[in-house]
Amino acid sequence: MSTLPLSRMLLDVFAGILAVLMAVTAVLLLILVAINASRGQGDANASLLVVAGCFGIGAAGFYALKRWAKAIRSEPN
Repeated sequence: MSTLPLSRMLLDVFAGILAVLMAVTAVLLLILVAINASRGQGDANASLLVVAGCFGIGAAGFYALKRWAKAIRSEPN
């Protein structure tokens, strides 16, 4: 079993899933910002701030997922 407690592993897995969802959301938002900018609609600054937030949350989740995977790999079988 891993050295991390089960609740911590579940939290890290949830963070990893959230990271993937936020990364997908950020890419979709970037596409939406580009479409709105080409039409001359929308507030690009606010939209880019939301995209940056999605990337930030995604990066934090990927870090948690990486830490969880490292803990599992370091466990002797």
